[in-house]
Amino acid sequence: MRRFADRSDAGRRLAHALEDYRRRRPVILALPRGGVPVAAEVAKAFDAPLDLLLVRKIGVPMQPELAMGAVVDGTAPIVVRNDDVIDLVGVSDDEFDAVCREQLVEIERRRARYIGSRPRAEVTGRVVIVIDDGIATGATMRAALRATRQRAPQELVLAVPVAPAETIDDLRREVDAAICLETPRPFGAIGAFYEDFRQVSDDEVIADLARLPATRSVAVNEVARMYPAASPLLTDLYQLNMLQAYLEHGRTGTAVFEFFVRRLPARRGFLVAAGLEQVLDHLAALRFAADELEWLRRSGRFGSALIDYLAGFRFTGDVDAMPEGTVFFADEPILRVTAPLPEAQLAETRLVNILHFQSLVAAKAARMVLAAPGKPLIDFGLRRAHGAEAGIMAARASYLAGFAGTATVLAGKEFSIPIFGTMAHSFVQVHDDETAAFEAFARSRPDDLVLLIDTYDTEAAARKVVRLASRLKAQGISVRGVRLDSGDLIGLSGSVRRILDEGGLADVTIFASGGLDEDALARIVAAGAPIDGFGIGTSLTTSSDVPALDCAYKLQEYAGIARRKRSAGKATLPGRKQVWRRFDDRDRMTDDVLSTADDRQRGTPLLQPVMRDGRRLAPSPPLAEVRRRAAAGLAQLPGALRRLEGTPAYPVAVGSKLVALTEQVDRDHAARERALA
Repeated sequence: MRRFADRSDAGRRLAHALEDYRRRRPVILALPRGGVPVAAEVAKAFDAPLDLLLVRKIGVPMQPELAMGAVVDGTAPIVVRNDDVIDLVGVSDDEFDAVCREQLVEIERRRARYIGSRPRAEVTGRVVIVIDDGIATGATMRAALRATRQRAPQELVLAVPVAPAETIDDLRREVDAAICLETPRPFGAIGAFYEDFRQVSDDEVIADLARLPATRSVAVNEVARMYPAASPLLTDLYQLNMLQAYLEHGRTGTAVFEFFVRRLPARRGFLVAAGLEQVLDHLAALRFAADELEWLRRSGRFGSALIDYLAGFRFTGDVDAMPEGTVFFADEPILRVTAPLPEAQLAETRLVNILHFQSLVAAKAARMVLAAPGKPLIDFGLRRAHGAEAGIMAARASYLAGFAGTATVLAGKEFSIPIFGTMAHSFVQVHDDETAAFEAFARSRPDDLVLLIDTYDTEAAARKVVRLASRLKAQGISVRGVRLDSGDLIGLSGSVRRILDEGGLADVTIFASGGLDEDALARIVAAGAPIDGFGIGTSLTTSSDVPALDCAYKLQEYAGIARRKRSAGKATLPGRKQVWRRFDDRDRMTDDVLSTADDRQRGTPLLQPVMRDGRRLAPSPPLAEVRRRAAAGLAQLPGALRRLEGTPAYPVAVGSKLVALTEQVDRDHAARERALA
């Protein structure tokens, strides 16, 4: 094992191990004093807020290093007892309480000294990483984690440089993920694994906190109010109505629900699965805050039994899903939830909301990618999106489906999507001279310079760019491209291309935007127009030709018995299902088989386990990996499915075991009906 030079070295190494959490904008909580310099390195590397978890060990009288519990500060202090130690040393309840009171006094002293009037970090609905410089018995950390869980984080992560393996294994039950760099055997003392393990002073803690605030800005809370997606109240009333009835009548057995699209729209030969990352985020964070519970109570709609149940609500179920970027077809489940019935039911509304929209936009974007092969496509659609969340999720869905980037700045921050932007017509209009506008913009934004040339006369503006280019080049500024946003794009692009080429600007690209969809892209490409890339707005973010999918999240099994809906036009196939995909010798898709999950079929099974017992099995893959999967899926489509019109139905066969199960469910239902007649 390589020893840590000091706590800062340990923090830098821990930041590297936590890299997957960087883009999820975590809050870092440190156990003072030793955990603060470790956590400070992580917070600095991630540009994340840093706050303290004020925890004190409750030591055995006369043996203070031996922990018999711990206490965590808060509006109601949380005490964790180590009953094995208490029983072993024979400490009475009065003795335990006396030591606990002493530690609460020390917590108050530290709060006043370390924190003062400093605002507390907001952790509700956020990814929270709890850090210390090491763990021995785990009693202190267990108390810290339980206290943090009560603040309803989206995901709770434990991260330490060193700890005994058995301690980490025990603490995994308290968190969604645990990261420990070293788990040596034998363990000994934490300090043995550091070259420099000097005691951290109060002044050092204060200095680290001063450099790294507990919140970046008020804007973080403003964003949370704009996007209430973490709230469990983002659901339909009938979900809560059913939950109360389920609880009152003891319907809490294991249920299986599946999300699928009943039929493909007329202009869609395939769809693309998207939104799984946000679904898993939602399920991991599904908590009812005190103010939400109080609002439900005051509404008078629900009994105390439901309110009490919701107060402790956590999603504890399993999720199996097609990986994001997977091509799928009608009736194929892309996600399966297996959980106690109230949990699976409450998940419905938001899961449908997330999966429907992102899969809808991803399929629309994929058609555009196929219509303009090799041409970079940029999402320009935020301003026309149906709400802010729709805009940013459209940027994500289109990028994973093959777009080159987005104009939405927040999507660049949240998802590391490349962002692009030029200028608006207003910039040209506020100048009295178009050439002056171009030159002013070029001087301010010299890198990757693209000029918008259709404010007045497009061809005249192209000639102005030619004349300006040599003057800019003498100043070290190169015109990279020009943008067309209106008019006959096919004809204008040809004339602009000639003007640029004749003016010695053959390397200047032409970018086009303005009311484009996949049909327009196909026409432009077929005409051979010299356009190098496209900005796509309204038609993408609204999926204007197909604004909705006929999708559903339906019960397939309850209490071990397969169930199905039989209503006209909305009948479902029963039971837990799997989809197998088969390919020819050129790695092109040939057909799928839909059958029961326990069937054995030739081909690649598409649904994979992603969550067990309410915890992710692994971090979500980077968006770049999802993007590669989507590109591979489009490349594997049969040639006929790559067309925009007249695509034949892709063959999806129903396996014999699923056929037999469906017939059995119908027979059983008919028998029950006869018995009740």
